[in-house]
Amino acid sequence: MLSRADLKQRAKAGLNAYYWHAFIVSFILFALERWMNSGTAARGAGAVRGRSVTVPDISSWMERIMGRMSMEIVLVTLGTLVVTTTLLALVWTAVTIFITNLLKVGEASFYLESRRNRASAGVGHILCMFTGETYLPVFLTMFLRGLFITLWTLLLIVPGIIKRYEYRMVPYILAENPRMRTGEVLALSRQMMNGHKWECFILQLSFAGWFLLGALMCGMGVPFVIPYYNATMTEFYGGLKR
Repeated sequence: MLSRADLKQRAKAGLNAYYWHAFIVSFILFALERWMNSGTAARGAGAVRGRSVTVPDISSWMERIMGRMSMEIVLVTLGTLVVTTTLLALVWTAVTIFITNLLKVGEASFYLESRRNRASAGVGHILCMFTGETYLPVFLTMFLRGLFITLWTLLLIVPGIIKRYEYRMVPYILAENPRMRTGEVLALSRQMMNGHKWECFILQLSFAGWFLLGALMCGMGVPFVIPYYNATMTEFYGGLKR
C-alpha cells in the first residue's frame, strides 16, 4: 500500500487533466447536501432581523399570542407544525435514498474512469447509475448500507463509526460492479477495509487543515478542496484493490 504522501501525489498528478470537471461533479453533491442539511436552519435564522431578541422578549410575546388564541387554534397550529416537519423529513429521506445515493456512486465512477484514462470522464458521468439496468441494484445496496450504518449508530456510536469505515468502499465497488449482489458488495468492502480502517481515518484527517482553510474563507474554499480529497480516496481504493 502506498504512503499518504504518494497517494496524494498521484491524486494531484491525475487531477491536472480533469480538475474543473471534477470540481463541477463534486460541487453538485456538495451543494445538494448543504441545501438539504442547512436549508431549514437558514430560513429560521433569517426570520429575526433588526434587533436582538432576549428570553424575556420571547416569553412575553408567546404569552400575548397564547392569550389571544383559543385551544383549538393552538392545537391546529401545533398539528400543522408536526405535519410540516414530518413531510420535510420524508422529502429529505426520499431525496437521499433515490437521488443522492445514486449520485455518490456516479461520482465514484467519474473519478475511477478519469483516473484510469487520465482524462475527464465527462460531467454527465455522474448520472451513469440512473439507468434501467443499474438503478435498482445500486439503489438497494446503497439503501441497505445506509440502513445498517444508522442501526449500528443507534445501538452505540463507536460500532456505527466502525461500520461506516467497513462500508467506505461500497460506492467504488458498485461503480465498477453495479450489478453485484448486495451481500457480496458489503462483504468485499469489509474485506478490503480489514486492517485499513485506521489508515483510512488518518488519511481523511490529513485533509482537516485544507477543509479548515476552506471554511475560514466563508466556506467558499471547501468545494475547491473536495476534488483533491475525492481523487486521493480513489487512489486509496485503487491501492486496496491491488
